[in-house]
Amino acid sequence: MQKQKILDEFNQTSLVFNQAALEKYVDFCLEKDKGMCIKGETSAHHILPAGKTLPFAKFSNLANAPWNKADLTYYDHYLAHYLLAIAINHISTYSAFCAMHNKDVTLGRLDQLHLIDANEYTEIYLKRNKLISQYQQELVEVDGKFISRAKA
Repeated sequence: MQKQKILDEFNQTSLVFNQAALEKYVDFCLEKDKGMCIKGETSAHHILPAGKTLPFAKFSNLANAPWNKADLTYYDHYLAHYLLAIAINHISTYSAFCAMHNKDVTLGRLDQLHLIDANEYTEIYLKRNKLISQYQQELVEVDGKFISRAKA
């Protein structure tokens, strides 16, 4: 039931571009969930991502939507973000993964051997940059003023 609820929420959007990867991502999160946070070993992960520009805000409070949480080891958390980035097309998923890719090495959570192939990382990084460029060129109206979508 939890898996289907999550997939239904994703599939109500136009974000999914790889259904098989999305199902693999959801299965991965549910299978790898430790069921509780272990200080220094795990991170709480929003299965339906909590990015402010994503349509899942109503599920971001994990106390109200505990089914949307997976406590993952640092490595599994990194892999979950990778799987999500190859499943849905959104700047937030690409940005989160790229940030995590660099941050986890810097913080000592992962070493270089645990990271995905450099070519795969570059592909996601370039998708992110392309969307950033598009967003900077698009104008949206906010409070009667037109600003770059990237700043909205």
